[in-house]
Amino acid sequence: MQKPANRILGALLVLVMIITMLPATVFATSETDVFAGWSLTLGEDIGVNFYLSQTAADYTVDITVAGNEAAYTTATKDGYYVVSVNVAAAQMTDLITLPVTNGEQVVHTGEYSVRQYAEIILTGAYDDEVKQMVKQMLNLGAAAQTYFAYNTGMLANK
Repeated sequence: MQKPANRILGALLVLVMIITMLPATVFATSETDVFAGWSLTLGEDIGVNFYLSQTAADYTVDITVAGNEAAYTTATKDGYYVVSVNVAAAQMTDLITLPVTNGEQVVHTGEYSVRQYAEIILTGAYDDEVKQMVKQMLNLGAAAQTYFAYNTGMLANK
């Protein structure tokens, strides 16, 4: 008999292969904001990728996940400075804060979650097949939350 954790990991691996077909949701919030958009990358964890203007490479970025300081990686891609943080499947509803400062000046602040990203797809002009896959991803997140007894009052698939 397969353990629930193995089923969750197996389902997540299938989603890894499927979600890579999703286009990144990139949008500008204002002309002066360094934030350009965000995307998800599925692997062992869920990578939440924030696309910032190249000037952001000279700024300070502090990311928190559910109020806790989080480790992140940086890279450049297609003319953007990309800041990526990993969250577990059970953390799909956790808020990720992304303050970006230039000295004392705050040039961007925002709160994001994997669940919010899923909502953009579920309410957007995406194929039913893509929307169904995102619903399954949220079901996986809710199963992980239940299995690990993590934030069960706010399940990802609610």
